[in-house]
Amino acid sequence: MDELRQRLMTLDFSHQSSVESQEACSPLDKANSPGLPSGRWRSAADKLRKMEDPWTEFHIEDRCKEERAIRHRFNAVKCKWTKDDILVKMEDEPFAHGAMRNCFRMKKLSNFAHEDWKHAANYVAKSYITRQPKDTYFEDVQLQMDAKLWGNEFNKMNPPKKVDIIQTYIIEMIDREDKPVLCVEHLIEGNYIKYNSNSGFVSDTQRRTPQAFSHFTFESSAHRLIVVDVQGVGDLYTDPQVHTSAGEEYGEANLGVKGMALFFATHQCNPICRKLDLKPFELSCREVKACEQLAQSAMSTLTKVPTRQVCAATDPGFTRRKLLDKEDVDALSVVRCSTSLPPTVQVVVTVDDILALRTAPPPPDCPETPPPTAQLSTTGTAHGARVSSRSSSGKDSWKSVQDKTYRGSFHILGQVHMEFALYHEIGRLSVDGASNVIDSLYHVDCAARCGHRVALKTIAQIYLQLPHEVLPGVTAEETPEHHRQGLRCLCQSAECGDRDAMVQLARRLDTGVGLLPDDEAVDDLDELICARSRSHAVDWYGKAVSAGEDNPDSVPAVGPDTNYCVTARLADIYREGVLGVERDVEKAAELYGQAAEAATAAMKGKLAAKYYMLAEEVAYED
Repeated sequence: MDELRQRLMTLDFSHQSSVESQEACSPLDKANSPGLPSGRWRSAADKLRKMEDPWTEFHIEDRCKEERAIRHRFNAVKCKWTKDDILVKMEDEPFAHGAMRNCFRMKKLSNFAHEDWKHAANYVAKSYITRQPKDTYFEDVQLQMDAKLWGNEFNKMNPPKKVDIIQTYIIEMIDREDKPVLCVEHLIEGNYIKYNSNSGFVSDTQRRTPQAFSHFTFESSAHRLIVVDVQGVGDLYTDPQVHTSAGEEYGEANLGVKGMALFFATHQCNPICRKLDLKPFELSCREVKACEQLAQSAMSTLTKVPTRQVCAATDPGFTRRKLLDKEDVDALSVVRCSTSLPPTVQVVVTVDDILALRTAPPPPDCPETPPPTAQLSTTGTAHGARVSSRSSSGKDSWKSVQDKTYRGSFHILGQVHMEFALYHEIGRLSVDGASNVIDSLYHVDCAARCGHRVALKTIAQIYLQLPHEVLPGVTAEETPEHHRQGLRCLCQSAECGDRDAMVQLARRLDTGVGLLPDDEAVDDLDELICARSRSHAVDWYGKAVSAGEDNPDSVPAVGPDTNYCVTARLADIYREGVLGVERDVEKAAELYGQAAEAATAAMKGKLAAKYYMLAEEVAYED
């Protein structure tokens, strides 16, 4: 997040003239200028003050006692907290509540009000129903202020309508026991609408700006995050959620790449997306058609939340309730075990099945590496196909910065496609809950072309008629071309760091079984996989041992794939010293000893004794 904030700060230079023109205005002009997004919430608050106080009937200034509080405000650009002393009056009982938080009416005395509580500004203070650590409140404010930065960046692209996110801060009630903290926002009245959620919901209002704003944050952050759960009055938003590629920041409602996949499952690019040059997320023809039907019917296939006429900061259950949290997403991963196609059900997919799902020709500016599977044919990639995903988007103000991080974003894009594949496999994205094999395979192929190692390995295993965990019932016809493409994918998956692929590739190079015929090699990659080479096998065996067996993306190693068996095989090769590998008995003895220790740690006593015996034998050989 610090890197992204730094990037946002550097982008401000291209808009210096605009900032200077804003600074030329008086503070009052800026606060009431609807054209300046930084003053939209101030403008709304000023209009509210000029109107009759909507809370007059509650007599907060007379009934509630004056309390001292410390206000904590977060500067998202400098990533610093500041604090000052304020006076507030707040009701003891909440006037609204939701699934997560209670809402209290509050007035804050202005520094210039001279104890005139009747003209004090109206605020809404929110506290969690269940006791939460104070850090949770500070994280909520930081999230909203970080999202506000992205709103500012969106406005710099000159969209048809500017957006803003309500200022929010923390107050610490220092006169109360335990000094509780609350989140505070200005009271903004109006037609409150939830435009999208953190799990793919799209409002039936058909507003374009909120959906384009979410898409813009995905593109301008080089796919590292996306701002969702956009809701508020008009284009004055509050209480958003941020999904990050790591999925580790911004609380439990940050669903990571899973949430990104859910957003694009229902997102249809609109004229604002096209005006901002945002690249459409790569979907199959069937998925595009489903999104179009969703837009036409103005109904979400995931969930439906009605429009409400409420105060923008007075319904915390509505504003903070997320449709999914991390526990829900983890549960989906468990469901996969029971809803995937069983291995006994065979589905043979041809190149025509996948080519029929293509939505657009590939762009000419894709990077040289990846795509690692640019030559695949049968289960998802046509000969010469290249990824029709984003290398850079939007205007020149952030294009050059995005180009520098494109390769990282390419990898994140592969993760999003793999989550799409998982959701299709378990039926999460279908109306009837049925598994969608074709679209799932389509996204596995997209992920492979983005260099995702699990996707690469899956495509390789399908081509080579090997068992595979993802889409276990899908197979490809056994042809020479499929065999060649499978070996290429296996090699590329190993290059990307997949231990299983490393072991499988090393074993083929070691034994010479299942390699490409010499006369079929057409490039350097083919040359690597067409000739038996113990030296190359030693390299890959060594990399597999170094990678270890605790890789979260790899299936648990069993039998000859375990580290101790691979290490013992390395020892055998050095002991034999043939096919380009120089005989080294000392190295062999050392490796046998390491294999024995690994076998002992794995509770394989008989194997450990065997390896210790071999180590002693080799030590006495010439």
